[in-house]
Amino acid sequence: GEFKKSHKHGALFFESLKSYTQVSDLVSEKLNGPSHVEVVMSPKGMFDYFTHAENPDKTKYDINEIESGSGFNLEQFLTENSPDLLGQLYQVMRDSEVQEFADFTDLIAEHYPHFLQFVF
Repeated sequence: GEFKKSHKHGALFFESLKSYTQVSDLVSEKLNGPSHVEVVMSPKGMFDYFTHAENPDKTKYDINEIESGSGFNLEQFLTENSPDLLGQLYQVMRDSEVQEFADFTDLIAEHYPHFLQFVF
């Protein structure tokens, strides 16, 4: 297809409610970005849009190249928004061959801490 100008998408998450104007001013004045911002109604939809996950006509982006920071836990976000979360946990359980629940929780805590909140 056609080449697109190099660009990045971004999202800001706040712990408290912010108005459109507050966020627009922050992005344009402090971050030197565009003044137009959009409210995210679905974090999963935003992620799919950013990575082109649901658009077969667009180039897919590698999840491992996503940059995050300032307290945003990308691994936790991906885990919580996985359509196959239970399937992933089940596969870890089957592959581990542990037979005691306590051993399973220890395994999760040590090797898959992003799953831990879903085990209890």
